This record gives sequence, structure tokens and C-alpha cells, in this order.
Amino acid sequence: YDVIFLLSVIKWIHYHHGDEGVKHVFSKIYGLLKPGGLFIFEPQDWKSYRKKRNLTKEIRANFNSIKLRPTQFVEYLEKEVGFVLECTLKPSPATATCDVRGFDRPIHLLRKPGGGAKGKQRPAAEWSRLR
Repeated sequence: YDVIFLLSVIKWIHYHHGDEGVKHVFSKIYGLLKPGGLFIFEPQDWKSYRKKRNLTKEIRANFNSIKLRPTQFVEYLEKEVGFVLECTLKPSPATATCDVRGFDRPIHLLRKPGGGAKGKQRPAAEWSRLR
């Protein structure tokens, strides 16, 4: 694939399959992407995890065993999986005036290295204009 999106679902993978499930999904996505491909990822924050931790006994047990926290995902994706962080798109103050709740999380754009895509990849300065 050229692009894979993972928006607002990693918490549920974490709830049902723990850290190993999350690591497996990250590795699977890396394997499915073509060299030079983009992984666009929106993790939920830890506060969101705590809200639903008591839905079932399984979720509670998995929640209590989590070691890989959402704030560590990008570092894990870079150091352990092999992605390169292109940029993180953060909510702007303008979105704070919208009547939309829960979708004000950062979105990370990570690239799988390789592919000889010289001239096709956006320079970091270009990504920053999208913020």
C-alpha cells in the first residue's frame, strides 16, 4: 500500500490484545506499506484509555498490564519498527471553536524508508505548512 490510515482504533486493539497486539499491528502495517509509503496514525490519549477500562474483565486486565503507553508510540515506531516521523499535525486553535468533541488529537505522519522516491517525498518544511 502507498498509505495506511489508523485513526481512533489503537486503543481498542490495546484493550483486546495488549501491548503485543499493538506491536503486531505496527509491524504488520510496516510490512504492508511499500517503501516510501505513509502511515497516518491518530492514537487516543491515556485519559481516553482510563475512561473505558472497566467495560469487561478482559479489558480491565489488559489495561492493567499495558507498558507501552500512547505517548511512547512514535518512539517505538521509529526505533523498533523502522518508521521515520515526517511530522505531527496538531489541532489548531480554530478547531477549539468548533462544536466537535473528542477529535482534537494529534495525527502522526510516518514514512517507511526506501523506495528511491527522490523528488516524490515532501520535504519536512512542506509538511510544516499543513499544520
